[in-house]
Amino acid sequence: MAFVINDRVKETSDTDGTGTLNLAGAVTGFETFVAGVGSTNTTYYAITLAGTSEFEVGIGTVTDATPDTLSRDTILSSSNSDSAVNFSSGTKTVFCTIPASKSVLLSDVGASTLDLSSANTHAGRYGSSSAPIEFTVTVAAKTAAHPYYGDGSSNAYFINGVESPALTLHGVDNVTSNSEYYYRFTLSSSDMSSHPFRLYLDADKTTAYTTGVTTTSTYLQIAVNEDTPNILYYQCSSHALMGNHAIILGSNKINHTEALISFPTTTGTLVGTGDTGSVTNDMLAGSIASSKLAGSIADSKLSTISTADKVSGAAVQVDGATDGTSITIADSDKFLIDDGGTTKYVNASQVNAYTSANATDAVNAAHVLVTDNESTDEENLITFVEDATSSTGNVGLEMDGNLTYNPSTGTVSATVFKGNIDAVDGDFDGTLEADAITVGGTALNTVIAGVTVTNATNATNATNATNATNSSHVLVTDNESTDEENLITFVEDATSSTGNVGLEMDGNLTYNPSTGRLTATQLAGTLQTAAQTNITSVGTLSSLTTSGNIELGHASDTTLSRASAGVLAVEGNNVLTSATGAGKGFAVAMAIAL
Repeated sequence: MAFVINDRVKETSDTDGTGTLNLAGAVTGFETFVAGVGSTNTTYYAITLAGTSEFEVGIGTVTDATPDTLSRDTILSSSNSDSAVNFSSGTKTVFCTIPASKSVLLSDVGASTLDLSSANTHAGRYGSSSAPIEFTVTVAAKTAAHPYYGDGSSNAYFINGVESPALTLHGVDNVTSNSEYYYRFTLSSSDMSSHPFRLYLDADKTTAYTTGVTTTSTYLQIAVNEDTPNILYYQCSSHALMGNHAIILGSNKINHTEALISFPTTTGTLVGTGDTGSVTNDMLAGSIASSKLAGSIADSKLSTISTADKVSGAAVQVDGATDGTSITIADSDKFLIDDGGTTKYVNASQVNAYTSANATDAVNAAHVLVTDNESTDEENLITFVEDATSSTGNVGLEMDGNLTYNPSTGTVSATVFKGNIDAVDGDFDGTLEADAITVGGTALNTVIAGVTVTNATNATNATNATNATNSSHVLVTDNESTDEENLITFVEDATSSTGNVGLEMDGNLTYNPSTGRLTATQLAGTLQTAAQTNITSVGTLSSLTTSGNIELGHASDTTLSRASAGVLAVEGNNVLTSATGAGKGFAVAMAIAL
C-alpha cells in the first residue's frame, strides 16, 4: 500500500450516506481511480453533489472490484463540520485533489524561506541550549496519512498539528559548545507519561540514541552537530510505530540499519567498491578497529595492498575466532608458512608428511616428564633403544608385544631373561630352567654334586630341594612322640666327615621315639648302658669279651648261671647244650649241684 496522487482522476458515484463509495466510471477526459492511483493505494479525494452545499475532502483507499470502490478513511474538511457527510441521493462527482493543508507554500517573506509544512516552520533556524527550536507534540488516533498506518499502535504523534511528519534538523560542526543546534519536543505530562517520546537508530527501537539527548517529564531535547547520525527515528518507548524519522543535514555519520559509519576526520581518499586502485599504507595508517571491519572483506579488495615489507608474522593476531582446542585437524586444513619471505599456505597432510620424513633426526628433549598415572591390572609395553650398540645421541625408541610391565602387580614379563639377576628374594611360579647355575662363583653341580634332599618333611627349607647348598647348622626340634620306626640318616662316605657331604638312609637303621629303641641288622663294637646291667635279646654275638661276671638267666630267676674266672656255675633250671660249627669243637667242664 502506497500513498499516490495523480492528475485528471475523476469518476461519478450514486452512493448515498456516509459509507464507502461505489465508483461508476471515469468522466470523459479523465482516468479512473484504479488506473490513476492504483488498487490498495491511498490518495487525497474530494466529493461534491451538484445543486447542493454538500462536499467532503479526505484520504481514501482505492479497491479494484466490481464495482471499484473508494473508502473514506480520514476526513480533512467537509460541509459537516469536517466530519463525514451523509450524502443525499443523486450523482456525485469524485476526484483526486491536493488539500490546502497539505500544500507547499512560498513564504511571503521571499523564496529564500520555504515553509514545507506547519511542522517545518523551524527549517534552517538556529536554536541555542537556552532558546531551542520548539515542537509541540500531541497524541491522537492514527490515520491513513501516517507512514505506518495499519502497523503497530493505533495512536500517532502529531507535531505542530501534523501527523508524524518527516523532520529536517540542522547542525554542522561542533567547534564550540554553542555551535550545536538545539531542538525541543514538548508534550503534556500525561502524554509523556503514557507515550514516552524517545529517539532511536531504527524504527523498531532496537537501539536507543542518547548522545546529546536530555529528557524530562514534559520534553525531550537534542543537541545536533556533525556527529549526530544522519537518520534518527522518534518513537514511543511503550508502543510501536507511533512516530516517523528525522533527517540530520550535514552529518558525517551514516546510520545504515543501526550500523554507524563515520567519515574520516583527516585528509584522505575513500576507495569505493568499484575502484580498481590500490590501498596504500596512508589509507591504513594506524590500527583499524574491529568495528570498522565488520563483515568480510573480499579477497579482491585485499589482493593489492601495498606495504614496504609485508606484514610481520609477529604482528598478526587472531581475536574472536572459534576456539580450536576441541577440533580435529583434517588433511585438507591449511597452515600459513613463510617461504623465504613469501607467505604461503600448506595443507595439514603436507605438514604430516614433512614431520614424518624428518622425525629420525629430530632434536630430542634433554628431559621427559614422566607421571605416575597407571594403577590398573594391565600389561603395558616397555620401550627400548632401537640399536643396543648406540646408547647415546639421537636414538629411536621401539617396542614389541613381548616386553611388558604390569603396574598393579609390579611384574616384568619377557620371553627370555639373560644376565645376572640380583634380587633379595626369588619367587618363581612354575618350572625354573637353566643351562648353568653358579653359587658364589662355583658351579652348582660342583657344590652339591650327588646330593639329593627329597621330601624334607618338617624342614625349614624348601620341599624337594634337590642338590641344594647345605648350611653349616640344621635346626632340630623335638616334635615326634608316636610309636613308629623313623629312619636314621647317615653320611654318604664314612671317610669324609667334614665339608659338603651328602646324607643317606636305608630301611634297616631306625629309631622309635616312643620306646627309645634303636634297631639295626647288626651291631658291632662295645655296648654300654648305665641304666641296665644285663643285656638281653641282642641276637647273635660273634664274640663277647667281658671284664667281670656274665650272668645267664631271667630277671625273675632266683638263681642264675654265672661264668667267672673261667668257671661256669649253673644254678636253677638251666640247660646247657653243646654246639659245633665250622670244624671247631666246644667243650664245657662244669660242676652240677643237685
